[in-house]
Amino acid sequence: MSFVVVWIDSEHARLFELRAEGHADKHQITRHEPDHHTHARHEGPAHDEHFFHQVIAKLDNASKVLVVGPGLARTHFQTHLTNHHHTALAKKIVGNEPLDHPTDNQIEAFGRKFAVDHKLEIA
Repeated sequence: MSFVVVWIDSEHARLFELRAEGHADKHQITRHEPDHHTHARHEGPAHDEHFFHQVIAKLDNASKVLVVGPGLARTHFQTHLTNHHHTALAKKIVGNEPLDHPTDNQIEAFGRKFAVDHKLEIA
């Protein structure tokens, strides 16, 4: 079980599984267009669902999840968890914080500071 920081925007998700010994396992997910033959950008619930399910699949071992990012994607992700029967994962969300476009090191540091400030254990 682990503490995972998910930085998410409308196109990417970067996941950082924080480790007590000071490093983090990192994963990146890029939203792919469902039809690469068209130039129009596909939006909407079905497209969001596919992207969100890719992120959810990487959170199987998470015991605590901090969701961060710019704009509304982080809020839409958390709403998706609640509205689409991912209640067990939704209950693991310990925070939803705005964080513009930081570097990987800044995301990791933000997650560690959040854990300390909220007295959350990093395994």
